[in-house]
Amino acid sequence: MTAAAVVTCMHGGTVIIQPSQTMVTIEGVPILTVPDLVGAAIVGCALVPSTNTVPCTAVVLTDPVISASPTTMIGGKPAYIAATVGAPGGLTNSVPPGMIICVNPGQIIAMG
Repeated sequence: MTAAAVVTCMHGGTVIIQPSQTMVTIEGVPILTVPDLVGAAIVGCALVPSTNTVPCTAVVLTDPVISASPTTMIGGKPAYIAATVGAPGGLTNSVPPGMIICVNPGQIIAMG
């Protein structure tokens, strides 16, 4: 996955992606490494707050939608890979807990 990825919460909010490294890129776009997405802010969640609900504001867990590459390390950290595109998984901090969706990983195949 790269910094050009599109990740949302299941309510349509956008995950703000900020790569922790910029040295290794694909077509000029930084590759994301673990834990770039954990704790990432979510803006625009449409879950209406009430006494029983709280909108998504951060990513808590990325597995199984987005996981650590078992083979690619960058600066000692595993690169993120999109295990599933378009299906919900992982967790947000909403109440009740929401899921994230990788809409677009930013790069389909790493070029070598």
